[in-house]
Amino acid sequence: MFWRNCCWTPIPKVSNESRKALRLMGRAEASKPRVEARGVQRNSPCARCWQRSARLGEPGAAEDEIEAAERRLGVRLPPSYRAFLAESNGFYLGSSIERLDGAGELEWFRDSCLDWIVAYEIGKDISPEEHLRHRTDNTFRFRYAHLRSCLQISEAGDSAVLLLNPEVVDSDEEWEAWFFANWLPGAAIHGSFRELLENELRELKNNASRE
Repeated sequence: MFWRNCCWTPIPKVSNESRKALRLMGRAEASKPRVEARGVQRNSPCARCWQRSARLGEPGAAEDEIEAAERRLGVRLPPSYRAFLAESNGFYLGSSIERLDGAGELEWFRDSCLDWIVAYEIGKDISPEEHLRHRTDNTFRFRYAHLRSCLQISEAGDSAVLLLNPEVVDSDEEWEAWFFANWLPGAAIHGSFRELLENELRELKNNASRE
């Protein structure tokens, strides 16, 4: 589930979006309740493996797994992404980005893809204010300095990766979420992981309607 400000108060609509995403993307089978850390009962995908013909979400992370990742990284993960890990701790997309990482695999972008960062730092950067303005203009422009702070949450595939940016956080403690690709070139920026996920759902629906 999604939790706000560390309080154990569920936000059903948001939690439902995670499960909806798993269902509509065709990666999750029917799930059944289980008891997790602190007595919280949650639904998680029952898929145990991945096959090319049926790209599956992996079982959700337990609370102590998520907390261990946060201690290792030195941050508290944003609520919408934290909740998604609880629903699927590893998720196979099978698109330009094949897989979302599990909690134990998360790493800072600067540690995994420093060469990407250096390539962008050659150009003139924009200000934090310009960065915010460009979020909605579809130019894919972004502040290069943020790259060294970003958390990588997916494998890097087809010169593209998903990132969470702790330099821009809203009042609900949500970090910016980026689809970052050399071929854009730049970043498609969303206000939160949830918004990024909803965008993926819309694209899936549109693609399905054209088939």
